[in-house]
Amino acid sequence: MAELKCLVFKNDDLEFLKKQYPGIYGLLGSKLADYDGSHQVWRSGSEDEYRELWNRFTYEIASATDSSGKISDDGLRLRHMWDQA
Repeated sequence: MAELKCLVFKNDDLEFLKKQYPGIYGLLGSKLADYDGSHQVWRSGSEDEYRELWNRFTYEIASATDSSGKISDDGLRLRHMWDQA
């Protein structure tokens, strides 16, 4: 049986995702549940769901990086969200 993965996101970060990265938010949206009023928890139903979310975050972070390796503020926020989740 696959291991269930849980990620916790701040509500402010979810609003940022909804506006700036609707593709990521779409992967999260239907599986979010209130955690403590200021955070939402996402629970994967399968390893494939978790991997798809990880791939999408990774893709968007890479896309936010220029040819010199400098990452944009949005990319830094995405990376921080993933690291904290």
